[in-house]
Amino acid sequence: MMFRERFKEDRDLDLEFYRSLRRSPSPLFRRSPPPLTRLLERKLVVEEKVVTKQNEPFISKCEKEVELKHVFKNVISLKERSNLSSKWEERFNVKWKVEVSRHNNVLDFNVYCEPITSTKKWSIRTKTQLKVVGRNKDDITVTQEFCYEDNNRLTFDDFLEYEKMEKDYLVDGNLIVEAKVEIVETTGLKKEKIRKFDESKKDVSDVVLTVNDTKFYVSKLHLASQSSVLKSLLLEKSSVSDKLNVELKGIDPNDFHSFLEVLYGESTIDDSNVEEMLLLAEKFDAPTVKRRCEEFLLKESKKTIEIKCEMANRYHLENMDFECTIENDTKVNKITMKHVFKDVLKIEEKVEVASGWKESFNVKWNTSLKRRYDQVGLYVQCKPIIPADKWSIQTKIELKVIGRNQKDLTLTQEFCYEDNNQLTFDDFLEWGEMEKDYLVNGNLNIETKLTIIETTGLRKAKIRKFDESQKDVSDVVLVVRNGKFYVSKKYLASQSAHFKSLFIENPTVSNKPEIALPGIDPDDFHYFLEVLYGESAIDDSNVEQVLFLAEKFDAPTVKRRCEEYIMKESKKTFGIKLRLANRYCLKNKNFSYATANVNPKVKQFMMKHVFKNVPSFKELLHEYSEWEEHFNVKWMMDVKRNNNHLGFYVHCEPITPSDKWSIQARIELKVVGSNQNDVIETFDYCYEKSTGRGFSSFLEWDKMEKEYLVDGNLTVEAKVTIVKSSGLGIKKIRKFDESEKDVSDVTLVVSGTKFYVSKMLLASQSSVLKSLLFEKSSSSNKSEVELTGIDPNDFHAFLEVLYGESTIDESNVEQILLLADSFDASTIKRRCEEFLLKDSKKTSERNLKNKNSECAAANVNPKVKQFVLKNVFKNVAEFTDGIDNRSEWEDHFNIYWSMTVKRFKNHLAFHVYCDPMGSANKWSLQTEFELKVVGGTQKDVTGTHGYCFERRTSRGFNQFLKWEKMEEKYLVDGNLTVEAKVTIIETTGLGTEKVRKFDESQKDCSDVILLVRSTKFFVSKMYLAAHSTFFKTLFSGKSAESKKSEMTLTEIDPHDFHHFLDLLYGESDIDDSTVEGILLVADKYETPMIVRKCTEFLVRWSRKGLKKKLEQAVKYNFEELKKECISEIETVADVRKVLEDNIYGLNSLIIEELFDKSLYLN
Repeated sequence: MMFRERFKEDRDLDLEFYRSLRRSPSPLFRRSPPPLTRLLERKLVVEEKVVTKQNEPFISKCEKEVELKHVFKNVISLKERSNLSSKWEERFNVKWKVEVSRHNNVLDFNVYCEPITSTKKWSIRTKTQLKVVGRNKDDITVTQEFCYEDNNRLTFDDFLEYEKMEKDYLVDGNLIVEAKVEIVETTGLKKEKIRKFDESKKDVSDVVLTVNDTKFYVSKLHLASQSSVLKSLLLEKSSVSDKLNVELKGIDPNDFHSFLEVLYGESTIDDSNVEEMLLLAEKFDAPTVKRRCEEFLLKESKKTIEIKCEMANRYHLENMDFECTIENDTKVNKITMKHVFKDVLKIEEKVEVASGWKESFNVKWNTSLKRRYDQVGLYVQCKPIIPADKWSIQTKIELKVIGRNQKDLTLTQEFCYEDNNQLTFDDFLEWGEMEKDYLVNGNLNIETKLTIIETTGLRKAKIRKFDESQKDVSDVVLVVRNGKFYVSKKYLASQSAHFKSLFIENPTVSNKPEIALPGIDPDDFHYFLEVLYGESAIDDSNVEQVLFLAEKFDAPTVKRRCEEYIMKESKKTFGIKLRLANRYCLKNKNFSYATANVNPKVKQFMMKHVFKNVPSFKELLHEYSEWEEHFNVKWMMDVKRNNNHLGFYVHCEPITPSDKWSIQARIELKVVGSNQNDVIETFDYCYEKSTGRGFSSFLEWDKMEKEYLVDGNLTVEAKVTIVKSSGLGIKKIRKFDESEKDVSDVTLVVSGTKFYVSKMLLASQSSVLKSLLFEKSSSSNKSEVELTGIDPNDFHAFLEVLYGESTIDESNVEQILLLADSFDASTIKRRCEEFLLKDSKKTSERNLKNKNSECAAANVNPKVKQFVLKNVFKNVAEFTDGIDNRSEWEDHFNIYWSMTVKRFKNHLAFHVYCDPMGSANKWSLQTEFELKVVGGTQKDVTGTHGYCFERRTSRGFNQFLKWEKMEEKYLVDGNLTVEAKVTIIETTGLGTEKVRKFDESQKDCSDVILLVRSTKFFVSKMYLAAHSTFFKTLFSGKSAESKKSEMTLTEIDPHDFHHFLDLLYGESDIDDSTVEGILLVADKYETPMIVRKCTEFLVRWSRKGLKKKLEQAVKYNFEELKKECISEIETVADVRKVLEDNIYGLNSLIIEELFDKSLYLN
């Protein structure tokens, strides 16, 4: 049963309310308690009548228990051989429910369980106490032991006679039943272990904990430092503190194993064990484990908000802000907010206390309370996130104060938020009445229900029209309030189960020219249609509204697009994203770390930069490299011309400094010489402010120009070693000072700072520390060991992670990784890796190499899959016979290509090689290619070849040209220029996975079949015509061709066309492997939306190189992409490189812009 339903039923049918009936003046409820119902004989452990005392715990909360409580309604009408069942509730990775059935005028009760993630063989041994609550405290309680295995039902036969139940236990026809299940032992429900605690850990343990015959070899000091209960048990004077083997009872060994893994720093927590971890954390008072569970529930868990709420309350998770929850009705714009105002009696006169802002439907909402002249004032505020100058929100609001005995007080009012963003209930309730009837333990429970009727001024600009201008590509008009939307039935039916039912399966409605859709905001529907029609219309201002309609109309593509936006682009807080994911049932989301020429055991890094056009530097003007981030500090180099010398400096700027900070550094500066005659200078400096430090006269300017410049450029390097830092660390979570002395057995001294730690734990986590502290060495028997060359702040953070804390963040991950590597601490490394992959916002940069060969755009047909490879092979006369010489690899249409030439039997051999990216086991590539050796004053030599590649191989000519003739007539300064024009005719097995189907399963949502080679695509004429002038002409013409139910499309690849349709139908099926093929089809069929989306991808997301992007910009006339490419050109050498290979493929305007850029750079 979900938490909110339990909360409502518990409130509505409070046990005390029923028991209060016994104290009623009515004679009906003053009778003596009746005798117990006669129970038939059966195998029971306990069979007794229990009078339950109020607030008395039913079973010790330290045990693994499940408490089920349900009110069976209308039991009076339960027929013979019928049953009533509660809803499933999830506890300890198992679902539970209670059932009542009537049989021979006797009530039977069943308790069911069903594991969520089990193995083929599983068992759950339980002790279950079933109670039927009586009106006069004459409850019936029976306890039974049972082992769930193949049978998932525990039965309490003949529990209560029907007649007696009617007489003594029904209240208004309802029956209250409780089942309390103690889980004694489980098998087959657990996940794979990460870490061992068996005999292999004997040498790093000093105590063995035995749990149900399973032995765990652990460290007393580590466990004592993590748990006050284990500290008391293992260290303080007790009967077991000196034992080498201690037994722990009442615990599941699998749960305890996972608990120890978390305690030892592993990332073991998941949805299958988080509750067990919380239970043991509570039992053993282990705050680190509790905190880790809480973080998991907030950031990663896929459990529902209700279950998280229940866990937060049950295990006292203070940081989980679920007290104020927002629940949205996904069928209307309705919001329910709940908040518990605490310590209300302490609120002073005229002081207002607020719930805190909560976001829903692009508006922030809160509820506040004020004591005003002995009245309770309640207020509901709203604040649009991105409003227009004039905005309004028309609402209907129901405000409720929840009473103790179903005595809720409710007021309803309609209100339009405009300039005034607060709805006021000044005299909602008298203060004295509130104290008397509504406070529970000093707290007041408020519930606010808002229905949003209409909004204005909260919207973003529209991208696409659905007005009368779209009449010729529509066949139905949808009316939403006063707005009319001209759309295609077939297309909407293909995207939405709701519209399919409306337009295709409901003939009485489908034939109407206009159909009204009630209860929807027209602006929201416009955005929904834009996304449905493939536009990138989603942003933070409308994502919830679009999701709302996607849920309402059952439109999975729109839902998926919203999900992708939330995961990849949204700036909303994690809490809001989590709420959206739960409310709308959203099912979902390589970091490379390179270090060159540095010591990985110390805080050291290398910066390298090439300063361009150095002779043009003006006197005393600084020239800077880019900022780089290392160890939570930004660094850069700068040089300047200073009195005929080269000045060379290094700057630093902490990212998150305190008021007072310092960085003690040793810096080696180097100017790189062309003949290995590098100039190197070293200095030490303590940075205490953001500044630069170095040498004003590092090198004579004339000498630098003469010996160190290469083509006017100067290469410099700085190797930085951070010796010590202060004021840069994040707040400490855990102490390792003298207060931890009693749970430590060694003190580690780092730069004067003492860390009191456990040898056993450190040795179990680090092979280096194990060797240092345990194996025979000069340090192993010392009570105090000094560690040198380490920053104490970094070591503190490292220890926190080692002790299981979630300390890693952007500011310290590099430092912790460094220490994990130095001390060989694999757990820490793994935790850092998980952070970098899942949470880090750091960029994942790649080192891109400059290619010697580029693809020329000249002489290529833009309407087919065709490209040109061009390369200049150097020093060809020196080639060794039979040895291949290869050009650089190039990416075209998701395939790598290169050319090879070699000297072979006194001839020039010339071949083309292909290597598909991420291909299937079976693939093929039908091609035609024209190979060319470019003559200087001679006529070019060409040869044409057709070949179907089915494996990674090369194809061409072994005797393309006689070697002697090539040397005599085609070499220019010893170099040979060659080209290969490649045309891809057909491919199989090379496409990325398709997102959407266009096969026969879409027949009922289509009105035309497009045949591409042998592949049939079932699509909607109206929809394609709305997006493409080509298809509009094709389908709407008066020729016999336009009336055909099947049409053939030529000169395109079916895989490319499928990806094109995916994108056209709203899927996000575009990446670097598909963009070229999609663009080719979009350009051929004049589809501006697809071209626009491909342009956006190339500008914002593509990893393709500068020259490749510029080639696409020129080929398809992408102005924005062209500007982006030109802006990325930083040097004259970059301009020269682009022009060298692409000049024949560039139009005159581009060439002119590139020359202008070159002049500007000069």
